[in-house]
Amino acid sequence: MGCGFMVAMAAMSLATWTVPPGRHMTSSSAAKAARACGMAPVILLLSERPQLDAFRSLPVWERRTAVVRHLRAAAEVSMPPVVQALEKLGATRIRPLWAVGRIAAEVPEMALEEVAALPGVEGVYSALHTRAEVLRCSAGELGQVRCPESLRAQDDGCGQGSRSSAALHTRAEVLRCAQDDGCGQGSRCVAMLGGDGGTGGAEGEDGDGGPGWNIEAVHAPELWDQGITGEGVVVGILDSGVDYMHPDIADKWRGGTNSWFDPFGEHDAPHDAVGHGTQAAGIVLGGTASGTPIGVAPDAEWIAARAFDDVGETSLSAIHEAYQWMLDPDGNPETDDAPHVINNSWGFADNPGECLYEFHDDVEALDAAGIAVVFAAGNGGPGANTSVSPANYPGVLSVGAIQPDFSVVPSSARGPSACTGETYPTVAAPGFAVVTSDLTFGGVIDDAYAQVVGTSFSAAHVTGVMALLLSADPDLSPDELEAAIKGSATELGPDGSDFDSGFGLVDAQAAYESVAGTEEAAWWSLVDRFQGMEEILRCSAAWLGQVRRPDGLRAQDDVAEQSSR
Repeated sequence: MGCGFMVAMAAMSLATWTVPPGRHMTSSSAAKAARACGMAPVILLLSERPQLDAFRSLPVWERRTAVVRHLRAAAEVSMPPVVQALEKLGATRIRPLWAVGRIAAEVPEMALEEVAALPGVEGVYSALHTRAEVLRCSAGELGQVRCPESLRAQDDGCGQGSRSSAALHTRAEVLRCAQDDGCGQGSRCVAMLGGDGGTGGAEGEDGDGGPGWNIEAVHAPELWDQGITGEGVVVGILDSGVDYMHPDIADKWRGGTNSWFDPFGEHDAPHDAVGHGTQAAGIVLGGTASGTPIGVAPDAEWIAARAFDDVGETSLSAIHEAYQWMLDPDGNPETDDAPHVINNSWGFADNPGECLYEFHDDVEALDAAGIAVVFAAGNGGPGANTSVSPANYPGVLSVGAIQPDFSVVPSSARGPSACTGETYPTVAAPGFAVVTSDLTFGGVIDDAYAQVVGTSFSAAHVTGVMALLLSADPDLSPDELEAAIKGSATELGPDGSDFDSGFGLVDAQAAYESVAGTEEAAWWSLVDRFQGMEEILRCSAAWLGQVRRPDGLRAQDDVAEQSSR
């Protein structure tokens, strides 16, 4: 076994180096593996990190590029001396994490104390972490309904074992397998429905090709009927990857060199070895290839960065790199090619009830840049205090899971937030018996669908709702999006928010109405400031310059209809 493989498989650990406050460390297996190779994968936390609060007052369209320019400029000052010192000490694979004031590198173990003492370095900690929690479970967590033996992967590891045994089975078998497994993926009894007895796997409940219960529950079709379908919005998928050959999502990939990032260097084009990211993407924006709509925002586009490699493993540095790429996909701060919203169906599932701030700076940078983020609340319920990071960070929109009867899925994580003590999850969305896209194995199976369970897929619904709202009004900030979704949610528990379903079930139509109402009120406030000026009622958007008149208030001749108000 080579040293590289040993390090990649090791659990996160360090010996007694300087550790920044609040960083999470585990036992010594990673350090032992690093010592065997003589190199240790680490992250250096720099003393000087950019402050971004001032950017939140800018218009969203301006924030996106301004924040990237600021972060890169700051890094050009603070990082070169540290990088040069690392090179002199024999460090390799040095990657500046300019978005969060860190540097990732592989450092000779004998030089660790010197690295920790470098000027400008606040702390040093391991870049390694265990197998991706969001993709891991045990057979004992598969729920009360057992999956047919013929459909189980060889190691029952939520997609980590052989997928070939699940190749061609009937829809009925898939339905029997849709029980919560604690990983947010159903039992991974995934049907590649395309053989004898298959139905395509994506019919409405009545077999009429209508939207599934989950799409109806969030009231997405009501916005589709108004022409609001996600057009013009780019969604970032940070997950196991995306199978871009699936017919429900293939034509929605933005394409180009700025639309796919693999920090592990395993695939030059979009790829998903596990299926989790493909399933999430289908719920966000999947189409109607099966004859049934499976996505909330079917006309949105997607880009993707991998958080997990082909065997479901990751590192802290890889996720930092993925977030950094999302801020500036083409590496040019002058171009605005970042996504508008990012779906995060993963978390520190092995640490329920803890606040692990490792990715807080990433989330803050994205928020400052006007990029909304959505996180799955986790599947550690039904006990209280089972929130997970990053979903429990301050200001993060976390999503719990509900069933078709609108009760909370038992395994959906409960609050309060371990970081803030406040409402957790923020809202709830469908996360049980949800049909979505799955792996096509290189396009071989063009009718690949899975029925999934868990908050991973609840989060995808809310990401899709955000895409719809941004399609209607691209100028909405992350704070405005969250306020609209929270304020319009349908309560599922006691009056007000609770620690089971948060503020309630997300409602796309109600959220849109709250946003549209705000826009209309702002328009009439402007009109009222110019009372007596008949011209204001005849003006067009072009005459107003930056101020856009709401579509719903435009009359054919611009005078009679508005003057009657």
